Amino acid sequence: LLLLLYRPNFLFEIGFQLSYLAVLGILAIQPLLSNLWSPKFWIFKKLWAILTVSIAAQIGVLPLSLFYFHQFPGLFFITNLIILPILGLILLYGFVVVILSSFDLTPEYLIQLYEYLIKQLLSFIKWISSFENFIIKDIPFDILLLCTSYLMIISLTRLVHQFSYRNILSFGITIIIFQVGLMWNGFQYDEDELIVFQKSRHSIISLRKSNEVIIFKDSLTSTNTITPYLIGSFIKKVRYNEPKSLHIFGKDTLLVIDSLGVYQNLSFKPSIIVLTQSPKINLDRVIDSISPRLIVADGSNYKSYVLQWDKTCKKRKLPFHNTYEMGAYILKE
Repeated sequence: LLLLLYRPNFLFEIGFQLSYLAVLGILAIQPLLSNLWSPKFWIFKKLWAILTVSIAAQIGVLPLSLFYFHQFPGLFFITNLIILPILGLILLYGFVVVILSSFDLTPEYLIQLYEYLIKQLLSFIKWISSFENFIIKDIPFDILLLCTSYLMIISLTRLVHQFSYRNILSFGITIIIFQVGLMWNGFQYDEDELIVFQKSRHSIISLRKSNEVIIFKDSLTSTNTITPYLIGSFIKKVRYNEPKSLHIFGKDTLLVIDSLGVYQNLSFKPSIIVLTQSPKINLDRVIDSISPRLIVADGSNYKSYVLQWDKTCKKRKLPFHNTYEMGAYILKE
């Protein structure tokens, strides 16, 4: 509360949200998990305490992690079993260093040892994160699923804390709401669309039919730009094809004019022209020859060319979509 009074924008920072949701998860869920087993030996008590804290914190941040990062770390419990005991010592050590530093009494070797411990801890975390086979990636998760997931966690926690008809009903309702959210996402994103993406020096066009999408790109073009779109749109099947010059989408026909500049002697009249790879063309002649309703220029073109095309379209009073400035061009049916 004091932090938010001092700087309210903290509420919208990922680190702040994850930190306090982890703490809330530990406070609300860890005691319930801890009561499931009471080890007799000291070592098992410590390990069980660390494990329950890790699971509780992970439950607290899981929906938020899926929403922001769309992945789940499968080795979190192993990491926490090693990090949590060491982290307590490092925090205590850090307090000592800070207090001594405020009085200019910190020996140099204490600071060097503290830096060494921090570097070793970060190296261990980096080593664990290198096992990518244990990271479940590309999990679709939107704001609706985020909210309904936390409703489920809250209602389940209340049910475990107090087993009653009211809490059973509440938990059942939240499960139904979560399932409705899943169905709604399947319905919401079940549509056809064609997208000309913005990617500097490259050309990417996608054609979506329901939950399947075809990506038209050359073999050297990375898919990092379109990965968030594929995850956020709950795409289930992706195919990759080489770029092509003609796309038919609903009532529209798109002609892609690349560096070869081929557009003459066509047997059809394209309604949309997509300019890629900086074709050396006279756009006035293209407009006179084809009479399109829209010109689109993607990120593979020289910016000087795009500026000239923009001027031409303004003079001709023809809509012009520049992905450098306007982002991806989306055509829906």
